[in-house]
Amino acid sequence: MTDAGADAEPGGSASGRPGGVGLKAVLGVRGFRLLLGTRLSGQLGDGLVQASLATFVLFSPERQPTAAKVALAFAILLLPYSLIGPFVGVFLDRWRRRSVLVYANLVRSVLIVGLAAVVASGRDDFVLAVSVLVALGVNRFILAALSAGLPHVVQDRYLVTGNAIAPTAGTIASVTGGLLGVGIRDLAGGGDRGSVIVLACAIVAYLVGSTVASRLRPDQLGPDDDTQADTFRGVARGMVEGVRHLNERRPAARAIGFVMVHRVVFGIAVALTVLQSRGTLYPDDSEKAILALTLATGAAGAGAFVGAVVTPRL
Repeated sequence: MTDAGADAEPGGSASGRPGGVGLKAVLGVRGFRLLLGTRLSGQLGDGLVQASLATFVLFSPERQPTAAKVALAFAILLLPYSLIGPFVGVFLDRWRRRSVLVYANLVRSVLIVGLAAVVASGRDDFVLAVSVLVALGVNRFILAALSAGLPHVVQDRYLVTGNAIAPTAGTIASVTGGLLGVGIRDLAGGGDRGSVIVLACAIVAYLVGSTVASRLRPDQLGPDDDTQADTFRGVARGMVEGVRHLNERRPAARAIGFVMVHRVVFGIAVALTVLQSRGTLYPDDSEKAILALTLATGAAGAGAFVGAVVTPRL
């Protein structure tokens, strides 16, 4: 069916641990490398976009962020994941995931062109919010297609390692994109013009992601012919059943609750970091405020990397 892990396993070196194989082995699978390359280039672009918007909305000298503005910015970033995310599978069960990766990356490249025009005009109002929401909504399809396509390129023990590598590598790529975005903006002279140039770099990253995804076979990521396509009603019913399931299995409910609490606390910490760096530490110097936030973001990315390396060894 695909160049899955089973095809590469005889030549790969297993890690010796039950449930997974080594990094070298899973990277020996061509389909996984292409899928990972699509993820890395796309999430690098996501980091560039986030850096551009953060510097434009929250760190421009003429725009002083308030707690309400920071909260609204986070709400806009998370809304597509909360509202669109659960229902993306309805479409991915009907569309070829490879086509989603190719064309959705092209679509969001065009959307970022429009977003750059909004930023160049200096608008930080409703028009900007809608532009960001639409672009992030497309991004939700891409991330879901990457996850849904993974079992089609790596299987069995390779899937365990692939699932561990891909999201972590994507997070690191996003953080790297954010740091690069700040650096590119600074080299471009800062201001709204610098933010637009960073968005242009993001367009290039998305086009690279589309190109890499196009090297996969059209049917390589599914859906398979025997896939039972879900419906919107089925998704809603499944969410209700999932809540009931967790209510009956308290250890699982506590684990998910812990993740939710962690995300809330992390979000609050990020918002406070933005407010402190911009409003308390450097209220009159937006460039130093950006540098302070960049250091905090770099530390968070380093922590994610260390966690990814250390946790499997525990």
